[in-house]
Parts: sequence; structure tokens; C-alpha cells
Amino acid sequence: MRTMAGPAVPMRWHEVRGDAHPRQMAVQDRTRLTDLLVLICKRFANMRIFCSFLSGMITCFLGMVDTMRGWDELKKACLECEKCLLCKTRKSVVFGTGNQRAKLMFIGEGPGEQEDLKGEPFVGPAGRLLDDMLAAIGLFRDEVYIANIVKCRPPQNRDPLALEQDMCIEWLRNQVFLIRPKMIVCLGRIAACRIIDPNFKITREHGRIIERKGYVILSTYHPAALLRDPSKLEETFDDLKIIEAEYQKILKGA
Repeated sequence: MRTMAGPAVPMRWHEVRGDAHPRQMAVQDRTRLTDLLVLICKRFANMRIFCSFLSGMITCFLGMVDTMRGWDELKKACLECEKCLLCKTRKSVVFGTGNQRAKLMFIGEGPGEQEDLKGEPFVGPAGRLLDDMLAAIGLFRDEVYIANIVKCRPPQNRDPLALEQDMCIEWLRNQVFLIRPKMIVCLGRIAACRIIDPNFKITREHGRIIERKGYVILSTYHPAALLRDPSKLEETFDDLKIIEAEYQKILKGA
């Protein structure tokens, strides 16, 4: 029987595909990555903006490879967190409080002085006003879940920096994953900008309903802002009526 001689069989996958040698490809990849980083640096000439962008990319990557924790593991890890410099000035990590199966979740920007002392969100004057806001629509604190964008108090109650938010946001994402609320209310500009839209204008867009990835999301004024400017109470009451109506729809559909 006669056999036909054929071409030598390639022994490596890159030879089968006609690609360059893996070492050569690695060099090319590093070159492309360097070019990309140079382009990014030129695009973000402002170093603060670049650092925020880079930390966000790192956080996004870590979030993709990290697995969601259960409540006990999540809280333990959060209480031990030292990802940003807020850990140096905090007295407490303010994890969150409320019903872990709540259909309605409220998210603020970060702890204040009283929250930092007690380790619980919204316990000072702003917290008492939030309780009144909940009562106005027939709810109690233990029926909802309350958390913040950052878990540690920024010094002098300043706005949390973008980098601090980036380092802390995975704790909140894990909480939302575990709770699976049907509705999220952002309390104030910082929370709305982080969750809804970076360019969110609280004075123009509060009370506006957004449906995204199975969540009903809207914003209203932060209770602390209402204490500083009581003239916004009437607008906030209108927002609360919207929240109440949407929440009742969710309860009826459950």
C-alpha cells in the first residue's frame, strides 16, 4: 500500500494559527500597553483626574475577579478595611443597618461625626430627620436598609474624594447584591452622581424615576442639606410621595 507524504504537522498552536512566536507577541503586547498608557496620560493631563480614572479601572478589575461575600464575611472584611487614608482618621467603620431583605434601600454619601462615634448610619440630627421622612410615608427604619457610598467619615465632613469612593464602592455593591432591593433612593448629590450619573444635578433631577438593570432608582435631598436649607422640604415631600407610590407598586407586584 502506498502512503502519501504530506507537509510536516505543526506542533505549536501559534504555528497552526500563523501567529508570531509567543515571546514576540508578549513584546508587542507590552509595547501596545505602553503606548496606551502614554495616550491616557496625555489625555488626562490633570493628575488628580488620572488617578481617579486609574483607581476606578483597578477597582473594576478587582470587582470582576473577586467573588461576592456573605454577610458575616463581608462585614468582617469591611470593618478591617484600610484601602484608603480615611482609615487613619476614622473612629468607626459605618457598615450599614436595617432589613437585609428590604425591597427599599437608601444610600447616602458617608458618615458624619455622630455616625463615626456610634458606628451606625444616620443617627445624628440628619438621622432623626430621615426617620421623620420615613414615617411620612408609613415606614420605619427596620423595614428598609440604609448605607453610604463610603463607610468612613471624611475629615470635617468634607465630600468624599473620587479615589475614596472608588476604594469603598465594592462594599456597597456587595450589600446591594445580598439585599437585592427593588428600589434604591439616593440621598443627596454625591450618592446620585455615583449611582445614577456623574453629571447628576440634584436641584433639577431629584424625584425623577430611573429604571436600570431591574432596579427603580431615584434621588432626593440629603437630610443634612434640608437642615441647612429648610426651603427644600416641600420639594422633598413631593419626592417622598413619589417614593411611596413606587414602593406600593413594588409591594403589590411582589
